[in-house]
Amino acid sequence: MEEGITERLPVRIPLGKSRDFVDFILGRFRELSFGLTQKVEVMSIEELGDREYRISFKYYRGSDISYQACFTENTLEVYKVSEDTYGVKVTSRPVTQHSKLGLYYVHETLSFLRKIALEWSSRALRIVVALGENPSTLYTVIKHLDPYEVIVVTEARNLKTVEYVKKALMEEKRRTPAIKTYLISSLKDIEKVLSELSYYIRESQYTVISYDSGLAGVLLSIASSAVRKKILLLTDKRSLREKIAYPLKEAEISEISPLEIDKMLEKIKTE
Repeated sequence: MEEGITERLPVRIPLGKSRDFVDFILGRFRELSFGLTQKVEVMSIEELGDREYRISFKYYRGSDISYQACFTENTLEVYKVSEDTYGVKVTSRPVTQHSKLGLYYVHETLSFLRKIALEWSSRALRIVVALGENPSTLYTVIKHLDPYEVIVVTEARNLKTVEYVKKALMEEKRRTPAIKTYLISSLKDIEKVLSELSYYIRESQYTVISYDSGLAGVLLSIASSAVRKKILLLTDKRSLREKIAYPLKEAEISEISPLEIDKMLEKIKTE
C-alpha cells in the first residue's frame, strides 16, 4: 500500500488545452490552501515537454488536529495520449500511522480529483452537432454530455428546432450551454464549407450526427473523415408519429470510427 494507487481520471484534454486544465486544477488547489477540514499543499509543478505536466501535492482531509496524522502524497500527470489528445493519471500514497485509514484516505483523494476533472470537462466540453428537424438530437447531446458550448450545423429552416430545445431545457431548469449556429446556405463553395467544418471538428471534443441530420450530417461526416476523428451517432428508432407526439426523447448513442465513416459515405455515394 505504501506504493499507492494509480488511476486515470475521467477526462480527455484536446490539443492546446493541457495548460488550461493544469491552471484549473491549481486554481482549485489554491482555494483549499488554507482549509480547515480540507486542504491541499502543492509541492512542485513541472513542465515535462510537449505540453505535458506533473504536479506533486499533499491532500489533507479531516480536522486540523488530524492533518499531520493522516494525509496523502500525490502526483498528477498530464500526458500525451495521441497527436491531439491528452490524458490525466494520478498516483496517491497514504502517509499515516493508522494503516486502516490509509486506503480510505487514498480513495477520498481520488474522489476529490475526479470531481475536479469532471467539473473541468463540463466547463470545457465543446461539441459540434448536425441538426435536422428532430429536436431529440440536440436535446440528447445537451442532456447527456452537458457541454459548455455546442456548435449546431444546420439549415435555416431548422433554427426553430434550436429555439424549441432551448425553451424545453429552461422549463426543465437545466443549464443551457452556449449555442452557436453554422448555417448551410449554399454548396457553391463546398471546399470552403468543409474546411470550416473541419476546423470546428478539430477544436471540439465530440462530433455528433444522427440519421435525421440530413445534409448537415453528410457534410460533418465528410469533414470528420478528412480529419480522421470519430463521431457519435445518435439513433432514434421511433416512428415518425411517435417523434411528432413526443418530440423530446433521449436517443441512443454509439461511437463511429473514421473507417466506419468512410464505409457510410461510400454507401451514400452508391445509393
